[in-house]
Amino acid sequence: METSHLLIIFLLLCAGGVFLSLILPERRNPVALAWVASLSSVAILLASGKILLSGQTFQAELWRIASLGVISLKIDRLSALFIFVTGIVFLPVSIYSARYRDTLAVTA
Repeated sequence: METSHLLIIFLLLCAGGVFLSLILPERRNPVALAWVASLSSVAILLASGKILLSGQTFQAELWRIASLGVISLKIDRLSALFIFVTGIVFLPVSIYSARYRDTLAVTA
């Protein structure tokens, strides 16, 4: 799968998590958001891992604003390393957070 597709999936999952948190009842939010967060961390791990292993940089033009010029996204191997480490931390945290939120609801 292309790096750009993985990044789009990541962004869509993040937007979907925001939408789910607004429409789902509060008792179902922790589990649903844990799933969305876990899937988004897997997507970002795959994207950054692909950049790390290939050694190529990823560059995409996001918007062209007349007064500012071009706003672009560029990921090289160093930034991919930081994204990968963040994804490694984010995956277990997103899995643990659903159970932790349930314990907060029970004790409160």
